[in-house]
Amino acid sequence: LKLALSYQNIGKVQECKKIIDKLKQQFKKDNPTMLLLEGSCLLSEKKPKMAMDLFKRAEEIAPSLPKLHVQIARGYMLLSKWEDAERAYLKELEIDKENATAYHGLGVSYLRRKMYAEAAESCLNAIGLLYHFPFAHYHLGEALFYLEDYKRAIEAFEVTLKIMPQINKARQWLIKLYTEQIKNPKRVEQLEAEINQIASIPITIVSGLPRSG
Repeated sequence: LKLALSYQNIGKVQECKKIIDKLKQQFKKDNPTMLLLEGSCLLSEKKPKMAMDLFKRAEEIAPSLPKLHVQIARGYMLLSKWEDAERAYLKELEIDKENATAYHGLGVSYLRRKMYAEAAESCLNAIGLLYHFPFAHYHLGEALFYLEDYKRAIEAFEVTLKIMPQINKARQWLIKLYTEQIKNPKRVEQLEAEINQIASIPITIVSGLPRSG
């Protein structure tokens, strides 16, 4: 299972699934960790409904399994069920109060429902637990923009780029802010040049919940 988890963490989904298929032959009953891994692989393949079936089986066996409810929430996010995702993230935080990923995901679920103050608070909680979390800074910036706190939004997007320079969406937000709110034509010119320079590099998805939009 450790090897399968390692493959899953680095995005080698097929290798992870091969190990899981072999392990299935060894277990007579459902193993909750294996169900969690298999479901996570299915989420990576954009199969949330199939994944959710596995997560529910895992929850019946081990309702307090670490990270299970984060994955359940990810499934709900892929299905655009924001309130269900919120409940799942909150359940994870009942189990692990220092789970930065759960706080960030909770923030994204609030963003999708235009609950910007709650989104900002949740992203700040994530950052407090894990400062070098670029997606949390990114979504904090987005929430602050809609709260019309433009100065702090700029700070959040600038930090995003310091941690992960390939997130071009943060540059696009900054160009908008430096053009429309806090005028800084020199920074706009620099950001536009960076976008052109990085154009040949794959753009990082910034949902914070792998490839959810």
